[in-house]
Amino acid sequence: MLDGALEMQAFERADDGLPVQEYESVWSGEVGISTFRHVGDAVLGCTLTSRMPAGTVYCMSARALHRITVARGGLTTTLFLQGPAMRPWTAIFSDHTTRRRPAIARPTMTPQSFGERVAAYLETLEASLAA
Repeated sequence: MLDGALEMQAFERADDGLPVQEYESVWSGEVGISTFRHVGDAVLGCTLTSRMPAGTVYCMSARALHRITVARGGLTTTLFLQGPAMRPWTAIFSDHTTRRRPAIARPTMTPQSFGERVAAYLETLEASLAA
């Protein structure tokens, strides 16, 4: 966590808990595109709730079921590093039914777009410090 704070919840499948819809996202042959398939109903139980302020470093298993939300107030900035793919699909859970779409675009950042985002972040940070 570089700046601000995140809130994280960890979940596991349970008999009682949050009713959700389960989806499967599979990487397609095209970079940045995933197919998206509804699997069915699921129930998840929350096993951990944690607030992560600036300066927090954490890692988690690729198999961990989790939800990350931005904590209220101010600018939040993270640096996310991803290791090699453990499997060709990702389980996605939602507490509402999403529109059925055959694919989702997940654009990858080029060095140029990464630089543009860092520059925009620095401008926003400077503006918030000046206020």
